[in-house]
Amino acid sequence: MIEVEILSPSTVCWIGKAKFMSFRTVDGSMGILPKRAPIVAQLAIDYVRVVTESEEKTFATYGGYIHCDGQKVTVVSSIVVPVEDLDPHVFKNAQERAKKLLEYQDQLYRNTKIEADVRAGK
Repeated sequence: MIEVEILSPSTVCWIGKAKFMSFRTVDGSMGILPKRAPIVAQLAIDYVRVVTESEEKTFATYGGYIHCDGQKVTVVSSIVVPVEDLDPHVFKNAQERAKKLLEYQDQLYRNTKIEADVRAGK
């Protein structure tokens, strides 16, 4: 078993012992077993999965870093949310707002281009 700490700036999200961990870095997916060679990696915006003797815990992370010294793994991320606490409606609303903003930005670009063409006499 390997000791695991999952931290955010405002709280200690989880501390325990794991048989296995998996996560995605900016360079690709990885896993950690006990006695792994030391590593420091930058996390992608994704999930960190922790498998213990009795359960599996999954945390959504907004980037951050992971450090393993072979005995202990520390995950530090600006935002860490246990997946059971995620509200899918929040993400759907955010996605809808993002789509509207992109549509508005696209329309603004088209209007600016038309205005520039008119001023240039095209």
